[in-house]
Amino acid sequence: MKNSIYVLCFLMLFFSSKGYSQNTQTIKGVVIDQTNLQTIPGANIFYEDENGEVKGASSDFDGKFSLTNVSVGRHIIKCTFIGYEPWISGNIEVTSAKEIVLSIELAPSVFTTDEVVVVADKIGGSTNNEFTKVSGRSFSSEETQRFAGSINDPGRMGLSMPGVQVSNQDNQNTMVVRANAPFGLMWRLEGMEMPNPNHFADLGTSGGGISSLSIFVLGESDFLNGSFAAEYGNATSGIVDMHFRKGNTENHEHRFQIGVIGIDFASEGPISKKENSGSYLINYRYSTLGLLSKMGIRVVNPNVDNVFQDLSFNLYFPLSKKTFLNIYGLGGLSLESKDADPDGDRYVDWRTYSFPTNLGTTGATVTHLIDNKSYLYTAIGIGGNYVEWKNDTTSMGNSFRIEDQYYKSSLVTGTVQYNRQPSKRLNTKTGLYLTRYGYDVSNKYYDQSYDKEILLYEGLDHALMTEVFSQGIFKASKTVDLQFGLHAQHLSSTKDFALEPRL
Repeated sequence: MKNSIYVLCFLMLFFSSKGYSQNTQTIKGVVIDQTNLQTIPGANIFYEDENGEVKGASSDFDGKFSLTNVSVGRHIIKCTFIGYEPWISGNIEVTSAKEIVLSIELAPSVFTTDEVVVVADKIGGSTNNEFTKVSGRSFSSEETQRFAGSINDPGRMGLSMPGVQVSNQDNQNTMVVRANAPFGLMWRLEGMEMPNPNHFADLGTSGGGISSLSIFVLGESDFLNGSFAAEYGNATSGIVDMHFRKGNTENHEHRFQIGVIGIDFASEGPISKKENSGSYLINYRYSTLGLLSKMGIRVVNPNVDNVFQDLSFNLYFPLSKKTFLNIYGLGGLSLESKDADPDGDRYVDWRTYSFPTNLGTTGATVTHLIDNKSYLYTAIGIGGNYVEWKNDTTSMGNSFRIEDQYYKSSLVTGTVQYNRQPSKRLNTKTGLYLTRYGYDVSNKYYDQSYDKEILLYEGLDHALMTEVFSQGIFKASKTVDLQFGLHAQHLSSTKDFALEPRL
């Protein structure tokens, strides 16, 4: 066992060591208009190096830019353009191993002034969704790595917000938002609802032990804990609205890492050698606890095994200069199991259990730029969860079932959204969601006194949720925005209809 620990420590030190053959790196990306997604040529992108010298570049006709020979370390990138609000990044960590690819979204500036006032940025910044102005914050993958206690889990980022607390144990990311039930938290990926994306997921909740979403594939994402815009519905406590980032469109890059969570392999690059051919991004993880178990080392308990693995990908195809296709996917497997201790003298020593949890989701999105004031977004996705709990005990070498329950859920969802900016002061979005929910649940236990199985509940059914929304945001002044909208939803199984105005 000691030899195995020495080998593992050596591997972690070896793979975590940084290479010093390259002391500079490239930061590149694209600059687009936040409201209509059109590219912005001629924008200024710059940073200040360790010597206080300002270095920068301008975006080309397609909105692309490249900052070369950027020294390794942490840098703040800024972007400015006439008629738009300045854009300032957080502390971006530049390493020699990987190029930094940014997607900079500039918000149009409606009002001009003769005076320039320099103020500090609010910690956490505003959300990426322009229609969400309060009760939310954005977070990036780089920020997730630096957040204390997050263990690279984007779900735990929400615990830093007011009114949010962990529901039960601090080894889980199940959150209670404003005293609402944990099940009221909705996870969204690429603008659509998704299954619970957590390994070791709790039965009937939206949390679990650790997220299956690797920080190496996540782009800019939002956590909302109230005052939802009209496009959000069917959630009572909070929303985690996430997006996958696009892979490097020019160079192939590969990353391998081993750490406390597990081994992590990522690869990205252009799909072909042709210009503007698109990109791929793929990431695979396998848990450290699983590796240790195979080596005979059980950290949690001498008789307990914990193992998980997940795979995520994002494929980006520019079908034309105005139409873009994204195909994404996420899958995860996890299992916690306990063996009986035949030498034990307590009930817990004789107890055995099996706790497998599986999840998966995949989908495709199409963004079409209609003109310089509007675009159309369409998407379809499918996903599901499977959680099982089997609790047994042993006596005289025989196994007796105590509890047996499982929870299967599935969803198929599609959306069509039309975004239009009639003027610089007004931006609108109207859309439709159709979601088919399916479930199959069972819970039963065995009464040893009467030697019979007792069924607590079971169910198998499906329902169709229809949601329609329309929303807008009006810039009344330089410091006042008026956000308004209407959300309507209908559930087929109960015939319930709800109309919710938002202001």
